Amino acid sequence: GRSLCGHCKELAPKWAEAAAKSKKLDTPVPLAKLDADAHGDLAGRFGVSGYPTLKLFRNGVAEDYSGGREADQIVAALQKIASFVPPSQIKSDDDLAAALKASAGKPLVLGLFRQPVKASSAYKAFDKLAYETAGQQVAYAWSGSHNAPP
Repeated sequence: GRSLCGHCKELAPKWAEAAAKSKKLDTPVPLAKLDADAHGDLAGRFGVSGYPTLKLFRNGVAEDYSGGREADQIVAALQKIASFVPPSQIKSDDDLAAALKASAGKPLVLGLFRQPVKASSAYKAFDKLAYETAGQQVAYAWSGSHNAPP
């Protein structure tokens, strides 16, 4: 089957090493593997067509993993996921004051979106930017409007 392909055989020990290291992170991140031949329904559900395919699940949403395939590179990507603080939601002046205080002097980028916020492509781009800049000197927050403009 496909699990015997050369790239899969090459990745297997690196994946096992990354799995062992990821369990020891400050915030452990589980790694799993799946035989796409035996579980074709799941492979199809997540758009797996080539092997090996690596997927990240962030907030329950699958993303293609395009990072390095050495154990330490995989673990570094997992550390980023584990340390990522998603943008906070601002519902009141008190929430905004708390977000400003939590940003500890870093610039605070405030995204304003129409409802339903998390379904919007603009929010998804905002969240992706927040993730990609995790660990940098900037904080993110968002608010949604309940009133659609004319």
